[in-house]
Order: sequence, then structure tokens, then C-alpha cells
Amino acid sequence: MTHSYSYPGTDNSPYMSQPSLEEAAYIDSPPSSPHSLDYSSLPMPHFLREDELNLQERRQRNKAASAKYRQKKNMQQHEMRVMIQQLSERNALLERQMYELREDNHKLRTTTDKLRGRCVAKKMLRQWMEKREAPNQSHHQSYEIRVNEFSDVDDDLNSLCSDI
Repeated sequence: MTHSYSYPGTDNSPYMSQPSLEEAAYIDSPPSSPHSLDYSSLPMPHFLREDELNLQERRQRNKAASAKYRQKKNMQQHEMRVMIQQLSERNALLERQMYELREDNHKLRTTTDKLRGRCVAKKMLRQWMEKREAPNQSHHQSYEIRVNEFSDVDDDLNSLCSDI
């Protein structure tokens, strides 16, 4: 069993009839989608042409502004990357200097501790010798010579020792 559909105004219909008013209005109506219309073939009123030109101008300005913003943003990012690179290099330099200064500080503290130990030893030896020499004044000069031979510390060490 075959069904055939007939459409008004086509050869498929067994008889040619005029379309109804609703069908005629549907056939002559514009498509429901505004994008399916071809506006270039239609005569446009003057205000529509201005609106379309304004829209195109706005789009062009917006496009130019977007490009300018992207360029500015890229420039700022580039400047930030350069600044980060410079700061990283500066940080590395300062860290190296800090390491070297800590090493120098450690060496100086070690040297100071050794000198302080010598000063204390010298002072203790002098006090011990003074206690021993008090009864024997005759031996005082011989001990003084031995202390001077023991001490090979320069004048700076003597000034340090006087503070202790």
C-alpha cells in the first residue's frame, strides 16, 4: 500500500488547486532565521545602512582595541619576564656573596678563638709565674725571658689580651 502525499500547487496532487490563504502567507513569508536572509538583494532603508555601517565601524574599532590590548599585555609580560630574570641573577649574586661572607666570618671566628686562647694561656702563665716568683725575686728575670720567647704574638694580640 503506497501513500502519496499531495502538496498544493505541485503535480503530485490529483487536481491542481489554489493554496489556502494560510499556505500562501507561509510561502511568501521570510525565513524564520535572520541569518538566512540575503540583505544585499533587498533594498535597505537609509537608517539600516547607517546602523550596519556603525556596527561595522564598531567591530573594526573593537578589533583594533583588542589587538592593542593584546600587544600591551604581551609587552607587560615581556617586561615582567626580563625583570624576573634580572632579579633572579641579582639574587644568585647576593647568595654567592652571602656564602663567601659566611665563610670569611667562620674563618675569622676560628682565628679569633685561637688568639683568645693564646691570650688566656699567656695571661694564666704570667699569673702563675708571678705567684711563683714572689718569694724568689732573683729568678724573676729568667722567667721574664722565657715568657717573651714563648709569646710570638704581635702588638695587636697584646691589645686584644688587655681587653680580657
